[in-house]
This record gives sequence, structure tokens and C-alpha cells, in this order.
Amino acid sequence: MTLWVSGTGMADQVIDEIAREAGKEKGKDYVFLGWSPGGSSVIINMGQDLYKAFPSDYGGKPTKTLPVLEGVQSLRDVAYAISLGAGNPGVEAWYVFGKDKYKFELGGGCTGVIAPGLYPLLRSGQINGLIGGLRGAAEYEVLIGQKARAVAGMDAQSATHFAIIVLVLLCNVFYFSLRRAARRDAGQ
Repeated sequence: MTLWVSGTGMADQVIDEIAREAGKEKGKDYVFLGWSPGGSSVIINMGQDLYKAFPSDYGGKPTKTLPVLEGVQSLRDVAYAISLGAGNPGVEAWYVFGKDKYKFELGGGCTGVIAPGLYPLLRSGQINGLIGGLRGAAEYEVLIGQKARAVAGMDAQSATHFAIIVLVLLCNVFYFSLRRAARRDAGQ
């Protein structure tokens, strides 16, 4: 499921692609619930009754008929959840409104900017896994032995960071040269 309306189509496409590569079948091995309005309250609603929160999956199939959800009534019946996000609601919301209340294990993935704020949750054991930004995604790909988009993206990110450092240095050289020239002109 997604708590970001704009992420729904992208998430469905990526999930289907990954599932296809892994030989998994939609409805039997996994389900994509789609989006529901309400942000953090959706997590609470799922904790009370998954089928009221999501009566059907993203494709319109009734969730009560999906084999993958057999034996699941609410988040109390979930052993592990993973929150992948870039803001709020994100990992923190899943911890506060989900894991802490319904007692499942939680891992997360987020953008590099969000990751430092989640490290305390990771260090304290409140979450037990975190993929922080592109670097974290690349490390995960290496860990599972499937180097792909994230590992490839690190080259572009590293080149971009190098270019930024070079530009900052050039701007500083230019600034101090102009400053020295201005002092020399003022002294004449």
C-alpha cells in the first residue's frame, strides 16, 4: 500500500516488476493495496480492520478473497512491515501508529536526507533495518548479490558530488581573486 497518492502508479509498476523477476504471483504471494486517504490514520484503521481500510486491492479485487491475506484481519496479524518513503507519513508514523501499537517488527527505507533522523530508531532497536538513500539501496543490492539500478546510480551520484565540490572550489578561488583585486584597486 502507499500513503502517497502520487506514488500509487509507480509503486504498482515497480512491485509487479520485482515480483515477476522473483517468480511471485499477485494475490497469492503478494498484494498491492494502493492508496487510501488519511495518512497516519490509515495505519490505525489497518490495525483495527484491514478489510475496512482496504476492501479491495489496487486492481479492484476484494481483499477478503486474496490467498496472501488468509489469516490476516489487522496489523496485529502481521509479523513484519517495511515502510519505504520520503517524508511523512513514513517510517516514524509506521513506528508510532503501527509497530508500537500492534507489535509487529518494522524496517524502513528512505531518502538520504531523511535517514539521519531515523538512525536513533535503528540504534535503539525500535526498527530493525534501514535502507538510507541511494547509498543504502546500493549496499542492499550488493548484500543480496543483485547489483542493479542503485549500484549503477552511485556512479552518477559520485560524479555529481565531485562536480559540486570542484565548482565550490572554483567559486571560492574566483571570489578571493576578485576580493584581492578590489583591495589592490582601493589601495591605489
